Amino acid sequence: MIQYWRECYRKMPRPIRRLLWWWLLPFGWMVVMGGLVAWRLNSPWRASAWFSVADPVGMFAGQFVTIGIVYFKTRKIRREFVASDGRLCTQCGHSLAGLPDEGHCPECGNRFDTEPDWRAWKDAGIEVKPR
Repeated sequence: MIQYWRECYRKMPRPIRRLLWWWLLPFGWMVVMGGLVAWRLNSPWRASAWFSVADPVGMFAGQFVTIGIVYFKTRKIRREFVASDGRLCTQCGHSLAGLPDEGHCPECGNRFDTEPDWRAWKDAGIEVKPR
């Protein structure tokens, strides 16, 4: 099972893989906030009404921030994908519009081939049809 997920992760374009790491942020935040809540249960402030509102908001604020960040970054990748007629480097996300179907990315030097790269972007959820 782990091997399957590793293989899926490797096939994703690198800009999408970088977005996956953002999902660790809310889990780390919830651990910190959970520790803070546990500490406060044994503190003199535990009866405060303010903390009964702040604790749930604090616990879930990281998730909402992360959802917003991932949404706007994915939207940016989709816009670039459409603007480049579906031709983005899978390593760095640089536009390959105007270049031949095979070659090297001028930004990072990664070898590209438009057909497998198109499938990689589609498998990663960037399914916007090019103009």
